[in-house]
Amino acid sequence: MTPWFAKQLLFFLSLASLPHLKYLPPAPELTREQSVQEIQYKVIRMKDQLAGTGWHRFSNERLIVSSMAVPAPTPLQYWDLAGWSCGPNAVTRAVSLVTGRTLFTSNVEYTRFALGVPKGLGAYHDHQYDDAMSYNTYGFKNVYNLLLMLRVPGVVQSSLSGWGLKTGAPPEWLAQYMNAYAEIGSGMHGLEFVYYGTNNFNNLWQQVTAHLDRGEGIIPLVVSGALQWHYLNIAGYSPETGEVLLLDYGRLLKWSIHHLQGLMYMGFNSQYYQGKEYAAFAVSSLVNWFSTINDYNVIFVRRKDIAGSRY
Repeated sequence: MTPWFAKQLLFFLSLASLPHLKYLPPAPELTREQSVQEIQYKVIRMKDQLAGTGWHRFSNERLIVSSMAVPAPTPLQYWDLAGWSCGPNAVTRAVSLVTGRTLFTSNVEYTRFALGVPKGLGAYHDHQYDDAMSYNTYGFKNVYNLLLMLRVPGVVQSSLSGWGLKTGAPPEWLAQYMNAYAEIGSGMHGLEFVYYGTNNFNNLWQQVTAHLDRGEGIIPLVVSGALQWHYLNIAGYSPETGEVLLLDYGRLLKWSIHHLQGLMYMGFNSQYYQGKEYAAFAVSSLVNWFSTINDYNVIFVRRKDIAGSRY
């Protein structure tokens, strides 16, 4: 089985999981395709484009610390992390935004952490074997995560994993894992990770702004295609201009809130029968077999001693 065929098989399996649609939620103003086309020019510099009033955001110091929180990997480490590690990246940046400090002092330390975060598909490394493994292997044992393909025959799952297909954990899994990881300390003790999903973007945005106003981290899940899910960080918003400030790969981005909504939307946009809309919804329906996925999904990162919203 070739990698191309494996990807096509995963896609058609997701199409088969599509539910019968009776009542469609309101579609966002912009389609996924339009949102993807409009985000390329949004990289900004803090000193030039954030000097105006009206921004509710983290301080420049927190933005700088967070943008440098993920150490640059070596080529070998990059090969291990490429294609799926946006979740650990976003978690690391969010913790730096909330605490004001960098968690990892070397790329080896960061790689050890990232490889312990479960994947949705592909090989991952289990933290419970840290003491038994060599430091040069990052301290983790290589095992397969079968949960994602629980309802798919084992031979299919083995073929997909064997060809190196990698996907990160769904947001509910990621939040659950990070809560367990924070309990052991490692610079995250005292933090909690709360998954929040909804079918109403206005409700989501109210929660996002409330958490940002309290200085808490926000990790949204955006989707630009069927197998192109991505975690990044919301670092601020401007009610005056209708824009949102994001951190991604150490870059500072500025999108309109409408573009963010278009890329976060996991539902089926009946107004636009475009490939990316249909494919992304098909894959999210497949993921819903085993983990909660709503139309809009975020992870909140906050201190346990701060009274947050209850969902």
